Amino acid sequence: QWQVRNLLIVLIVVHMFQGIASVHRIVFTRKLSSIWLIAMYSFLMFLPQMALLMACIGMVDIWVRHRKSVPGDPVK
Repeated sequence: QWQVRNLLIVLIVVHMFQGIASVHRIVFTRKLSSIWLIAMYSFLMFLPQMALLMACIGMVDIWVRHRKSVPGDPVK
C-alpha cells in the first residue's frame, strides 16, 4: 500500500510540472500578462488542491498534445 501511495505522489509531481509548463506555454503563445503566472504560483503556494489541477492539466496536455499546433515548437 505504501508503494502505491509513493508512486502516486511521484506521478502527480511529474504531471504537475507538465501542467505548469503547459500554462507557461499558453501564457507565452497568447501573449498574456505575467499576472496569470503570478496568480498560478500564488494559488500553488496557498492551495494544495491546485497541484492536482496542474497535474490534470499536464495529463490532458499529454493526451491531447496541443503543442503540435504551436508554430516553432520542436515537438511534432
